[in-house]
Amino acid sequence: MSAPPTKFRIDIVSDVVCPWRIIGYRQLQEALSRLDGEFDADVHWHPFELSPMMPPEGQRIYNTFLAHQLLAWAAQHHKQSALDEIEAAALLEDGRYAADVREHQRFWLSKGIQAVPSFILDRRYLIPGAQDPDVFVAAFEKLTEEAAELQPANST
Repeated sequence: MSAPPTKFRIDIVSDVVCPWRIIGYRQLQEALSRLDGEFDADVHWHPFELSPMMPPEGQRIYNTFLAHQLLAWAAQHHKQSALDEIEAAALLEDGRYAADVREHQRFWLSKGIQAVPSFILDRRYLIPGAQDPDVFVAAFEKLTEEAAELQPANST
């Protein structure tokens, strides 16, 4: 009988316009698929504006603060793939998630996040950038080893 999968949390800090976020996420998915059910990953996305001082109308690119508010709302309601257009427009108009998004951004800045994407494994290990799947696999294996060390030895 095989052991149950090791459970751990993955926090992904990123800006919605960062092209490396999807590359890094795909690398993470590839690493998890290589480990074939050894891990039960609980993934959480977090906001991080690359250009927080940009005006809301943008410059050559758009300011992403409103998009991060939508994602905060979607995460709270477990609707990250099915947003209600009318409710989304209303929450952007009233700014009900603005303070929450700013607080999340301050939190990650206070933890030393300066670039995206950043992957934080089990609230202990930082993997910066869109790394090769082998980097993620090595980190997951380290997490597994550490978890095994914390388990009491079976006595016979």
